[in-house]
Amino acid sequence: MKFLERFFSKKKKPESISVDEHALIVNIYFKLDDISKLHKLESDLTEGIANAGVGLYDGHEVAVDLTHSILYMYGPNADELLRVSEPILRKHIWPLGGECCRRYGSASDPNSKEAFSIIQKNPV
Repeated sequence: MKFLERFFSKKKKPESISVDEHALIVNIYFKLDDISKLHKLESDLTEGIANAGVGLYDGHEVAVDLTHSILYMYGPNADELLRVSEPILRKHIWPLGGECCRRYGSASDPNSKEAFSIIQKNPV
């Protein structure tokens, strides 16, 4: 019976946020002829996040018309992910800019908190 309890028990979800499930999700807007610039950004994010030891860059989705992409990063602290990623994003983001969502907790946890901010290219 204990085996079935794992699937049918009604345990309450913990109130605290699991620090292993924070996310930084970035939407960027652009008009590209190919995705080589996006791959360069991806490479720089992967390296920067790994070198800082704040999590990992998980990948991206890109619109078929090459006007929009969503980047996914995960780690124990969404604020640290943003601190490391923002300078890299600012260096690469094209004039249309982007926005980011910091998620504090699992995507499946209804108690997860989110914070949003705008990212614009560094002024010249």
